[in-house]
Amino acid sequence: AEHRARFLEALGSDAALLFAAPHHIRNGDAEYLYRQTSDMLYLSGWTEPECALLFRPGSDAPFVMFVQPKDPAKEVWTGIREGPEGARDRFGADEAFAYAELAERLPDLLQGVRTLHYRFAEDFDRDRLLVGAIASARRKARENGLDVPDTFVDPTRILHEQRLCKSAAEVAILDRAVEDG
Repeated sequence: AEHRARFLEALGSDAALLFAAPHHIRNGDAEYLYRQTSDMLYLSGWTEPECALLFRPGSDAPFVMFVQPKDPAKEVWTGIREGPEGARDRFGADEAFAYAELAERLPDLLQGVRTLHYRFAEDFDRDRLLVGAIASARRKARENGLDVPDTFVDPTRILHEQRLCKSAAEVAILDRAVEDG
C-alpha cells in the first residue's frame, strides 16, 4: 500500500497501466514455473498471471485491478485464484474486474487522461488492446469533450527509481535474507 501511494503521488495527474508477466508453455501442456514481474509485485503483491493494474490518481477509484475470475474447475489444475473479490479485499484494489473485461472497460477508464505511463513493445497483443481502447475512447471524447491519452511514458522511469529507495522494513528484510543466505 505504501508503494502504491508513493507511485500514485509521483504520477500526479497522469495514469499508468501495467500488466502481469505472461504465462509461458514449455512443451505440450507443460508450463514453466510462473514468475510475476517485479513491478507488479512491488505495487500490488499479486502473484497470479493475467492481471492488469490501472492507476488513476484523483479519481474515485485510483487503483483498479483486472484479474482472473474464480473458477473452481480450473483451480483444480492451476491452484486457487483470488478473483476480483480477493483483489479488493486482500490486495487493496478500489475496484476489481475480470481480466476478460479489460478491453470493454478500458476506453471509459481512460477518459480524462492526457498522459499514460505504459511500456510499449513488450507484448504486441497488449499494445493492440491499448491502441484499440484509445481509439474507442477518442470516439467517445468527441461527444463528451474529455481528454484521451496522447502522451506515453515508460512507467519504469518512476517505478525503478522508487524501487531503489528502501524503507527501514525493506532493509531489515534484505538483512535477514543475507543472514539466512
